[in-house]
Amino acid sequence: MPVRTHGRLAAYALITDGAGRVLLTRHSEGRRTSARWLLPGGGLEHGEHPEQAVVREIREETGLVATVGELRVVLSDVTRVGRRRRALHNVRLVYLASIADADSPGRGEPGRPGTVARWCSQREWRVLPLAPFTAEVLLGGPG
Repeated sequence: MPVRTHGRLAAYALITDGAGRVLLTRHSEGRRTSARWLLPGGGLEHGEHPEQAVVREIREETGLVATVGELRVVLSDVTRVGRRRRALHNVRLVYLASIADADSPGRGEPGRPGTVARWCSQREWRVLPLAPFTAEVLLGGPG
């Protein structure tokens, strides 16, 4: 049986505050990535520009309004999904972004229940279970 392939295009933001902390999110339990912390962002909707998607995702996940800056890195990987013979090709666009009001974020909008966001110092995020792509961005790995 051949492997079924799918693609996913997503946009994320690297947001830091004046104290050098980075904004990270964690999704509610039950999702494949629920235990991991990641950069705010997510999948593009059909016809949506990546910069619009990252602004929307940040608002949904954190309740904050972001301004998107330059594209920092494009990441690409292929992962196996589930027990079935499926492969998912992830393409992640990571933008630098800023927010006007750097007050501590909490929960996102009601449409995204269970998403938690927080500012993390380097000391804090180094001990968190990070999504692999987030660790790659924060540690300055390939890309």
